[in-house]
Amino acid sequence: MCRIAGIVDSLRYQDQLKEDVDLMITKMIHGGPDGRGLFIEKTIALGHCRLSLLDLSSAGAQPMHSDDDKLHISYNGEIYNFHDIKKELISLGHQFKTVSDTEVILHAYREWGVSSFSRFNGMFAFALYDTTLQKMFLVRDPNGIKPLYYATINNQLIFASELKAFQSFVGEENPAWRTLFLAYGHLPEPFTKLKDVFSLAKSSYLEYNIINKTYSISKYKYKSDRAFGNASIYDIAFELSNSVRRHLISDAPIGLFLSGGIDSSILTLLASKQTEQLHTLSIYFNEGEYSEKHYQDIIAQLTKSDHHALLLTKEDFLTNVSTIQDAYDMPSNDGVNTWFISKYARENGLKAVLSGLGADEIFGGYPSFTRLAQLKYAHQFKSIINKFSGLLPGNLERLSFLKLDSAVSDYLLLRGFYAPNKIAAILNLQVTEVLEQLNTYVPSTARKLNTVTDISLMEKEMYMQNQLLKDSDYMSMRHGIEIRVPFLDNDFLSLVASMNETDVFPHPGKKEVLINAFTDILPKEIYNRPKKGFQFPFKMWLKESEYIKSQMNTSEKEIEYNAFTSDKIHWSKIWALTQI
Repeated sequence: MCRIAGIVDSLRYQDQLKEDVDLMITKMIHGGPDGRGLFIEKTIALGHCRLSLLDLSSAGAQPMHSDDDKLHISYNGEIYNFHDIKKELISLGHQFKTVSDTEVILHAYREWGVSSFSRFNGMFAFALYDTTLQKMFLVRDPNGIKPLYYATINNQLIFASELKAFQSFVGEENPAWRTLFLAYGHLPEPFTKLKDVFSLAKSSYLEYNIINKTYSISKYKYKSDRAFGNASIYDIAFELSNSVRRHLISDAPIGLFLSGGIDSSILTLLASKQTEQLHTLSIYFNEGEYSEKHYQDIIAQLTKSDHHALLLTKEDFLTNVSTIQDAYDMPSNDGVNTWFISKYARENGLKAVLSGLGADEIFGGYPSFTRLAQLKYAHQFKSIINKFSGLLPGNLERLSFLKLDSAVSDYLLLRGFYAPNKIAAILNLQVTEVLEQLNTYVPSTARKLNTVTDISLMEKEMYMQNQLLKDSDYMSMRHGIEIRVPFLDNDFLSLVASMNETDVFPHPGKKEVLINAFTDILPKEIYNRPKKGFQFPFKMWLKESEYIKSQMNTSEKEIEYNAFTSDKIHWSKIWALTQI
């Protein structure tokens, strides 16, 4: 796991290219503390900072080059099936000098061109410079696990793993970012805080022609070498076990986040069968209603893992509040838990950890999966609701998103953060301006929700994509930790996609098919209890934070803060207000 950056610009001298890309890498060095590299050729500069996990030797350093110096790559991520691809390439006559997956990407591209991208099962974002074609390729993995941002302005291409890297070169703000953030609780792709910087879509590659300074973006689709059909819960157990095995590949210490819930418990049980020295990490609290320590200990003792439990206190939180907010690459209403447990993982000598992220989206673990009927009911009375939208009480304010003309209204009806009238008040805008911005800046993944499968796709492509994965990436990389997500393995997702909707969601909101696939190893005490997300006692702690209180520097923010201290709104809304 690393950070990448680059510039293609015929108007910059090479010394300037070197200086600028070096500055971009410096701003992201927390994500690659084990080394840095730079490649300069004519109008091209590729930069890289490295977090060593595969091939820890200098042979794995980047940017990496082909033997004939015709191909150059700066790469962030992991290709979990690189051993299989490497064997095929060797059978075709390719010779390798390293044991890294980076070199496999170079050889795969040489053999199959852009069609090689569909062969990679992993999480990745890379820039590949083909000197023969005089083209730069930016490529992002099929599930958008790894970030990749780009700007094409003034006949130049600039790209990086973090938005922070652009701020010395592309400074104009996106005029709608605050509205988007307060409506969604995150910034939906492809939009960012900067007007001219966009997120490359998942399962896509940008092809930049260096000669004529034009570019195109194309989609590709992962092609599994497995054939799935008539899948059962036994196949789910088998494929997830395979995914965990792939995700444990590392030449550096690796562990697992153990929250005590169903998803992380399953991964821990599977991992314990595939590694002799399993490290698990957990956070618990003195505040008993939030602590999952009892369930964490059940799994840790069952697997005999090398378990590290962190008691997180109010004092720890209050001391680190401003530092945590500085870690955000883009604003979010969450991610604090990932910051703490990643910090703890690093302090315990780990470089990579497995996470249960994705299971709720795939198997229907959120309340949104049970609200399809209510959503359809709201649409039936859309005209009446819109007529009285200004009078809606707090618990029904999200219904005012029905005024939107785009497909994104369904998502915001289910998961909207601040309602349009509140956004307008906080930002000193008219409600019509807020609605116009939301209608203008519509995520490409927005969709109408007619089935439970639609909700699953929506949760994956909106909430998971734009908030959970981003929070996980920049909060973990702030500490030089790589988070791996076995539930988002491409082969595993291909298996689930081959199943009928009624098989995957027999009773939406309960994740029954996942639980049933592992009842033979999963203790009943873990799954036979009410669902409880990985929560912190923020509500209590934030009320005692002088830093948070000092950020409530407008009358509207004060109104919201008072509502929070009166237990009328969720803590995350106050956390978000400190970022605008």
